[in-house]
Amino acid sequence: MQKHRLAWGAFVAFGILHLTAIYWDVELLRRLSKLVLIPLLLLVYISSSNAKPKKAIVIALIFSFLGDALLLGTSSAFFLSGIAAFLVTQLLYSYALVKSSAIHPLGVLLGTIVFGTYAGVFLYFLFPTLGDFTAAVSIYALAICSFGILAFQKFYGHPRRAVGLLLGAALFILSDSMIAINQFYVNYNYFTIEIMATYLVAQGLIIGYFINNS
Repeated sequence: MQKHRLAWGAFVAFGILHLTAIYWDVELLRRLSKLVLIPLLLLVYISSSNAKPKKAIVIALIFSFLGDALLLGTSSAFFLSGIAAFLVTQLLYSYALVKSSAIHPLGVLLGTIVFGTYAGVFLYFLFPTLGDFTAAVSIYALAICSFGILAFQKFYGHPRRAVGLLLGAALFILSDSMIAINQFYVNYNYFTIEIMATYLVAQGLIIGYFINNS
């Protein structure tokens, strides 16, 4: 338990350090601290005493780390590879949710309306600017919104238990939406600190859910 608390503390501390590096534009510190964050969150997960860590979540975090590392690159190849890595993360998170308990059909329907509408409207405005990235971005949007739908139906069935999961999924989608706006809709990084702030809180909430509901 002590190791688990220390890992959480380290994750929060390095998260603040990373956001500070972004704010003050300290490039080397930004890059180095970003590469530490997900390994620390993996340590948080595997050091929990609640239950044996699930392989799907461990692998999902490994691919999150790969996604973070690849998105440090500036070329389109790095961007596509980063999307692919996070696509695997979203699929594994979704798989873990499907395996964990029963599906609530009405929750799925309501979640589909909420997240499907958001994805449809967002992609409608983004499509003219996507170009060669249209297929990759569309597939990733489908995957992350599917995770959002599954998180919503968990919340529908167990509101108190899954509120953090739903918030985490929503923040993950928000973070990715801001990345897409920066990449395709504006010619400069309009969102900088906001992307990583929402991403880190999202990952922490999602892993917190899997720890407490193993």
